[in-house]
Amino acid sequence: MAKICLDAGHGGKDPGATGYGRKEKDDVLKLTKKVGAILTNRGHSIVYTRTTDIYESPSAKAKEGNASGAAFFASFHRNSAKPEAAGHETLVYANTGKAKLCADAANKNMASIGFKNRGTKIRTKLAVLRGTTMPAALFETGFITNKSDNWLFDSRFNAIAQGYADAIEAAVGKGSGSGGSSSSNTSTSGSFTIKVSGVAKGDVLNIRSGAGANYKKTGELKYNDPNKYTIVKTKKNGSDTWGKLKSGIGWINLKYTKRA
Repeated sequence: MAKICLDAGHGGKDPGATGYGRKEKDDVLKLTKKVGAILTNRGHSIVYTRTTDIYESPSAKAKEGNASGAAFFASFHRNSAKPEAAGHETLVYANTGKAKLCADAANKNMASIGFKNRGTKIRTKLAVLRGTTMPAALFETGFITNKSDNWLFDSRFNAIAQGYADAIEAAVGKGSGSGGSSSSNTSTSGSFTIKVSGVAKGDVLNIRSGAGANYKKTGELKYNDPNKYTIVKTKKNGSDTWGKLKSGIGWINLKYTKRA
């Protein structure tokens, strides 16, 4: 278990970036609270710089993070540029240690969702990175000025939050809780259990919610019959995720829709 400070960028009089009728401050507040809920359910202690639409300077947010005694500071943002600019990137003060572990995992997780991977960028003048005494990372979750990135942000929202929670845990370690958020099928061991009936070789698993589990690398599938299978590898095929089962069934389409 770790204490983690989560920062929703901008707020109040500062809308942040804007595009297509959206405001960065709104998108990132929603995302920050979702990531916080997942990490709380995993047993971590979460401190927020804001949970409502208020403004505080980045320097004040860094000071709040320091005063909280948090082991890690994560700041959530969205990028802006010309309409053709797209992708996810992570900003760090120095690309070393826990910040690098988190950044590498976040970039990989967001790429698996469909964002262009713009990599890790070093930024030494940003207050929430320069002024924090603990390891810190700032996530730019796609461009608010890009239609495709906005579509990903909305349609893959739960998976994005799950990916960030996993990335933060790559830096601070697993929590002591019994599971992920209510919309995911993850557990503290990184596994998940689902139930279906009448499964045969090559069947598509159609269960009804928890898309975040699609991006776990390992997990146990438990059917209504005594058979148990372990996912040993996953891959993306368009918008779908496929899992290769240790049982020998081979690649099957993983579509989770209902918690066991």
